[in-house]
Amino acid sequence: DELRELSFRSCDMDERDVDVMSSSLPLMDLRSLSLIDANVGNNDAWSYLFHNVGGSSGLTSLDLSRNVLDVDAIGRLGMALMAQKTISSLTLDNGTTLKLAACLRERAGLRSLDVSRNADMTDKVGVHLVELARVNTSIVILRADGCGLRRKTIDAIDGRLRYNDSFLR
Repeated sequence: DELRELSFRSCDMDERDVDVMSSSLPLMDLRSLSLIDANVGNNDAWSYLFHNVGGSSGLTSLDLSRNVLDVDAIGRLGMALMAQKTISSLTLDNGTTLKLAACLRERAGLRSLDVSRNADMTDKVGVHLVELARVNTSIVILRADGCGLRRKTIDAIDGRLRYNDSFLR
């Protein structure tokens, strides 16, 4: 038996905890990693984690919801996603979504993006999601349940996703 999914929820992870977990990622052959409200304290820990996510060739799902990531960490996540070509599902929060949208524009192979349960997400972020779906045609599923997006924005995203999933592109 092999470990395929690893999940940490609502916990405080100090730098040593993150270092141990990060160092072992490339050796574990994980399919899914969830760090939900993981309270990873500093940017060095996030940087090392994202570096090792980039080297985890079997990882297909990454959930980073309910974490606070600054601009530097977002940039490192973007670089890791560009290097790591097997992640097809990514779950993020509102602030992270807006910052990462630019990094994901050219990330081929990302088929699913989940930004659900972000009640403060407005059409201001929705415009960036429409543009992301227009530019990155590999995205065919974008979940935004429980967000503050208006029907017009949801319809625009839906139209782009239907085009991305059609034989017309």
